Amino acid sequence: EESMRKRLEAVKTRCEEIDRDLGDPAIMNNVGLITELSKERSSLSEAYEGYLDPRSEERRVGKEC
Repeated sequence: EESMRKRLEAVKTRCEEIDRDLGDPAIMNNVGLITELSKERSSLSEAYEGYLDPRSEERRVGKEC
């Protein structure tokens, strides 16, 4: 339980870092970096939100059927 909590906190921290980076005007012309950060943020968010709301997996699976 404690290690999971630490991993989730690390994911949350990384999401906050990415959000700051995406808001930085210095990278606005770097489309590759913006794309990379956006994909990472999306992936981390899905994992984090899925853990917080275990029903999200049930809904996703239900939609696939």
